[in-house]
Amino acid sequence: MSADTIARRVAVLISREFRVDLDRVTPDTKLETLGADNIDVVNLALDVEDEFGILLTEEQMQALDVGTVGDVILIAEAGQQKAAA
Repeated sequence: MSADTIARRVAVLISREFRVDLDRVTPDTKLETLGADNIDVVNLALDVEDEFGILLTEEQMQALDVGTVGDVILIAEAGQQKAAA
């Protein structure tokens, strides 16, 4: 799966999970500025796992608490690369 496709799918997941317009979801956007609370971040992590068929590590889950949309994209890309190997 291409990096652009992963980025787009992550953006759609975040838009849907946090109930924000897709145009507000950019790689530099902090999840907290989109109104994410801890439950939202956990739900997003589960959605990412389901969407990309990956398992996030505890470290990755914690990183999402203070992360950006770009961080979520990097985690999804890394999971895809690991799954393909």
